[in-house]
Formats: sequence, C-alpha cells, structure tokens
Amino acid sequence: MLTTPKDIFNPKINGISDVMEASDALSFLYSQATKSRYLTLDDRQLIQSVLLQECVHEEESRIINRILYSVRRGWIKLVEEMHYNPTSGGARRSFQTLGSVV
Repeated sequence: MLTTPKDIFNPKINGISDVMEASDALSFLYSQATKSRYLTLDDRQLIQSVLLQECVHEEESRIINRILYSVRRGWIKLVEEMHYNPTSGGARRSFQTLGSVV
C-alpha cells in the first residue's frame, strides 16, 4: 500500500511513467499538507526533485504553485520533522519547526 509521496514517486513500486509518478506524488503531497497543515523536509525534497527534472509539466507546476501559495499565506507551515509524543491525555503532535518547537 502506498502511504507516502516518495512511494508514489518511486518507479520500482508503480511501474508507470515519470509524468504520472511526479503528478501523483505531488497531488498526494498537497492533500496531506493541506490536511496536516505542515510540510516536512522530506516533502520539500520531493518538490525539489520534481523541479530539477529536465521537463516540469504544467500539472506539476500548478500543484507546486498551490503548495507555495499555501505556505506564503500561512496555511501550511514548514517543519523539519513530525513525530508523536504520548502524554497523559493521549497522543499529542509535536513538530520541530525551523528554529523552534511548536
């Protein structure tokens, strides 16, 4: 089962064309980022790898622009990593942002 954008982008897992893999991975990344409201370092590296391809297709460019717009508006925050810390009241999300812990 595919659970991360990197899994979708991996040609060994899917066996579909590079164009479909990149757009599928970016679509998945965008949906996850809008739900969680956070973009991790791994997510940003995926965006970078798509941008460094020889040809970035229009659909991929649109998705990346939507992600960047959401970051600029403050709807999605940039974090280094995400992990769960159990507390007495249950699981609590703890994010290490760029320079602080939220």
